[in-house]
Amino acid sequence: MTKRPSKSERRTKAPNGAGSIRPRKNKNTNETTYLVRVTFGLVGGKQRQISRVVATAREAEVTRAQLLADVNRGTLSLPSVLTVRELLVEHIDARRAHWKPKTTANNEDLARRLDPLVGAKRVQALKPLDVQRVYHELAGQYGASMLKQVRSLLKGALDFAVLHEIVARNVTAGVPLPKGQPSPRAHENRALNSWQLGAFLQAAQAFEAWAGPVFQVVSLTGLRRGEAAALRWVNVDLDAGVLFVRENLTVVRGRPVLGTPKSAASVRRVPLAPETVALLRAWRARQLELARMLGGKWRGSDHVFTNSVGARFHPDALSRRARLIGEAAGLPGVHFHMLRHTCASLHLARGVPADVVKAWLGHEDIRVTLNTYRMVFESEHRAHVVGLRDLLREKPANLIFDAFGRVGA
Repeated sequence: MTKRPSKSERRTKAPNGAGSIRPRKNKNTNETTYLVRVTFGLVGGKQRQISRVVATAREAEVTRAQLLADVNRGTLSLPSVLTVRELLVEHIDARRAHWKPKTTANNEDLARRLDPLVGAKRVQALKPLDVQRVYHELAGQYGASMLKQVRSLLKGALDFAVLHEIVARNVTAGVPLPKGQPSPRAHENRALNSWQLGAFLQAAQAFEAWAGPVFQVVSLTGLRRGEAAALRWVNVDLDAGVLFVRENLTVVRGRPVLGTPKSAASVRRVPLAPETVALLRAWRARQLELARMLGGKWRGSDHVFTNSVGARFHPDALSRRARLIGEAAGLPGVHFHMLRHTCASLHLARGVPADVVKAWLGHEDIRVTLNTYRMVFESEHRAHVVGLRDLLREKPANLIFDAFGRVGA
């Protein structure tokens, strides 16, 4: 027989703001549980309470103390039925004015990938284990870069939820990110060596009249695809031998969108070699001649790199041409961004200081220049191979090691 609650266990009058504990007896099972209530605050002019049901009077006292402490610290959130799907929509809408269009589109795509995994779950019910399951589910399909983007989106959305007191903490904190699938290009060369670049540029010159100038300039300056597509003559000073990167043409769901460069460091001044200046002068003269010949059919673009009727290039068109030219040169697997890596690697191999190359490429962190863009060529490995005599040059001449590591005369 279940013991009847004592007077001390029954509901007692507590001071205002101290919460309450009320025993409840189940008529069917004859068991007693305890309802703990704590006043949370005012919402719409009405008091809101948060409730918990526990099994014993001692648990009730502990629970009430914890809830009161959370209320005093401001870490207790109002009950909410907001789902992860709805939170992601609100977060993306709130950040839309601050993100570039491509970033917004990418995050909307990520939200769609997350939806079947966790979209219907209440934000307040989300646990670190749920986040870990999402990461591991996606790790079987995508690479490390995609997983980092997913983590960034979830963390940002939950930071938004913490800011608006929907949840008390961000459950993504401390959840490790799995490795993900290896990139299909992980074991490929990231850059062309000097003779490969020569073969590529020769094939580009033979491919189309406009292809030679754009790919040669990109190889020498390290411009990104969108920066090359957006470059206008107003941002090129041939007399001073310099070009200015001030615009970027990204692709958002197949459509080109003109905007600012990727980061503050990407807005930069890039010096041009005399032969590059001569190339651009000749190309500008060619454009003006084509404009005169075509008359009204000339599209009248001020862009540096244009097609045969003066129209600005779609960035995807540049990528397709790079692949086709690579195949024509006997270099399958070449892609447009590889030319940027090639520019960095060849200049660094020639002894150009890393901080200078970093500035040319518009990197914010020199570690990206050295760790991601730098490829050590086979010729460099060979050039620095030395024999044992050279390695021991500073040692006495008679110290020669035999095959067993012994010193002999």
